[in-house]
Amino acid sequence: MRKTIFAIILICGLGSMLSSCEYIDIKDIKDFVDDDNVNYIKPQWFGATMDGVTDDRDAFVATLDAADSTGKKIIIDKDIFLDVEEIGAKTIFIPDNIYIEGKNGAKIIVNHLRSPAFIMALSNNVTIKDITILYDNAYDASINYGSDASIKDLNQANLQNYLETERNITFNNSNPIYKGAINFMYTFLLYAASDINFDNVKFKAKGKTADTFMIGGIKFNEQYNSDQEVVDNDLEDTNICRNITFKNLVFDGTLMGVQGIVKNFESTGLRSYRYSDAQSADGSNIGGADKWMPPPHLIYLNSDNSPTYNCSDVRFIDTVDYGEYVGNEDVRGSSGYCHSLKLVDKQNNPYVDGYKSFRRDGLGDFGGIENGVFKDIYAEFNSSIFSASWQFNAFRWVGTVNNSSFQNIELQDNAAIAAVYPLDAMTGSGNLMDAIDIYVKELNTIYSGPFGISGSGNTIINSTLDIETHSSTQEWRGVVYHNDLAMNEGGGNHYEVVVKGWRDISPNPRALRSRMLFAKPVNPNNNYAKVIDLNNHYIIEQINNEVTATWTITETVDLGSLQEQQLEILVDADYSIVDVQASVLSDLDANITSLSLGTNSGAANNLLPNISTTGSTIANINEPSLTGSGSDRSLYLRGNTSFNDMGEVKVTMTLRRIDTN
Repeated sequence: MRKTIFAIILICGLGSMLSSCEYIDIKDIKDFVDDDNVNYIKPQWFGATMDGVTDDRDAFVATLDAADSTGKKIIIDKDIFLDVEEIGAKTIFIPDNIYIEGKNGAKIIVNHLRSPAFIMALSNNVTIKDITILYDNAYDASINYGSDASIKDLNQANLQNYLETERNITFNNSNPIYKGAINFMYTFLLYAASDINFDNVKFKAKGKTADTFMIGGIKFNEQYNSDQEVVDNDLEDTNICRNITFKNLVFDGTLMGVQGIVKNFESTGLRSYRYSDAQSADGSNIGGADKWMPPPHLIYLNSDNSPTYNCSDVRFIDTVDYGEYVGNEDVRGSSGYCHSLKLVDKQNNPYVDGYKSFRRDGLGDFGGIENGVFKDIYAEFNSSIFSASWQFNAFRWVGTVNNSSFQNIELQDNAAIAAVYPLDAMTGSGNLMDAIDIYVKELNTIYSGPFGISGSGNTIINSTLDIETHSSTQEWRGVVYHNDLAMNEGGGNHYEVVVKGWRDISPNPRALRSRMLFAKPVNPNNNYAKVIDLNNHYIIEQINNEVTATWTITETVDLGSLQEQQLEILVDADYSIVDVQASVLSDLDANITSLSLGTNSGAANNLLPNISTTGSTIANINEPSLTGSGSDRSLYLRGNTSFNDMGEVKVTMTLRRIDTN
C-alpha cells in the first residue's frame, strides 16, 4: 500500500502542481518529501483540509517542519484557515530558509488578536509570495490592550521558549527585548530577521468596519543574537532586521501597516486602500480606550527606543496610498493623526521616489533625516479635520534634516479653508528643495511659513505657493521663515519662491505684504532670498541683511470732466519711485495738447511733464530711499485744459523700499 500511494503522488507531481491526488498517509510523508525530484510540499499532504474553514494550523506547522528539514518550497494552492487566536500558544514561528508561495489566488486566513499570527525570530532567508493574508477577527476598542498583562506575559514566555530552544539563547535573570503589548498584535512579528522577502502579498481584513481591521501588518523588532547568554538586558549585544524586501505589497483594511526599526529595506510597488484609527464599530473610542493604539500609519519607521541602532538605507519606490478612510469622521485629537509615511528619530540615507498619498490625514512626519532623497511626491489631504492649533501639516517636520534633497513635490489641501500651511518649516543644513508646489483653496492662517530651512547651506528654488483665495487678516505674515538662531547665525542659504494669490497689499503694503523672516542685521554671513508675489507684482529680495522691496502698480484711468484728475494709486510713505510710464489708450479731447503726471496737485508735472498724447512715455525717476522719512503721496494727471470726459490713460509705476531687516 505504501508504494502505491507514493507512486500515485509522484505521477500527479508530473502534472500541474498536483491538482488532484493531494493526500498522503502520514507514514509515507518522509519518503516522499525526501525525494529529490519533488521540490515543493503542500499542507494537504500533512492532513490539512484546505477548505478555509477547518483549522489547519497543526498541518501547516508540520508543513513548515518538513520544509525546514528538506529545503523544499511550500505551495498553498487553496484557502487555508489557521486558528492562531489562543494567546501565547498558537503563534506560528517561521524558521530559516522557508519559501511559501500561493497559487490560484489562495488565502491564508488568520484570526489572531492578542498574539501575532507569525513570528520570524532571528530567521534568515524567508520568502512569502503570491498569497493573501486574510484577517478574520475583531478587537474591542473599549478595552485597553496595552495594559493587558496576559498579552505581555504569555507572549514573552512563548517567545523566550523559542529563542532558548531554537536559537540557543540563554536568559539568565533576563528576558527577550520587549516593546509593548501592542507589538504582539501584529500579523507578522519580525525579530532581527534578515533577508526576508514579501512578494505580491496582500494583507486584507475580511470585515468592513474599522474594528475588524488588522491592528498591524508587519512589525520590525530588535532582539538578542543566537548562541548568546543574556545576563544584563541593558548591556548585551543585539541586532535588528536587515535586508528586507517588499515587492507589490497591498494593505487593505489595516490600522498600522508597517512599523519598527530596520536596515537595508526596500519597498517597490506598495499599495494601500482601506485604513482607519482604532475605534468601536459604532465609531466610539477613537484611538482605543486610554489611546492604547499608537497613532497608526501606513509606514512608521523609527529607532523604536533602541539604545544602539537607527533606521538606515530604507527605500520606497512607486508607492500609492489611496487613503480610503473607514469609520467615524472625527479624529483622536491632539494626541496624533493617521498620516501615511512616518520616518523619524534617526534616518540615515532614506530614499523615497514616486510616493502618492490621498489620505485625508496627510502625507507624513519626517525628522532626524541624514542624506535623504525625496522626489516625485504627490499628496492630497484635508486639513479641516484637525484643529489648526495642532499644526498637523500634510508634510510635517518633527526633527532636523541634513544634506537631503526634496524635488518635484506637490501638496494639495482640499480643505475649504486652510488654517495651516500644507508644508511645515524645516530645521537643518545642506538641504535642497527644488520644485515644491503647494496648493490651497482659501488660506486663512495665523502662522508663518511654509518655506524655510533654519540652518546653513540650504537652497529652495523653483517653488510655488498657489492660493485660490487669501482671506487672512493677520498682519506681518509671510511665506519664508527662519527661527531666531538661523536669522542670527545661518549662512549660505539661497531661496527663490513664487507666490500666487496673495491678498491685496495696497491698503497697507508694509503689514499685508508677504513678510520675510530670513536674516537679521547682526548676521555676519552671506544669504539670499527672493519672494515674487505675482498678484501684487511685488518682489521682496534680501541680500545678506539688506532687504529691497520692488512693487509695480498699474492703474487705468478714465478721464473725467476736470483739467486734473487724481489717481487711486497712492505712493506709500516708505517707498521711493523708481520709474513711471504713462500710455494713452484712447483719444483725448482735441483741445488737450499737453498732458503731465505728478504728485503735486495744481502742478502735476514733476514725474512726467510731457506725456505723449498718442503713445507711451517712460521716465526713470530713481528717487533715493525714503524709508522712514517720507509721507504718503497722491498722483495726478493734468491737462492744459479740461478733459471733457474723453480719454483713457494707463499709468504704471515701479516703487522701491530698501532697509535692513
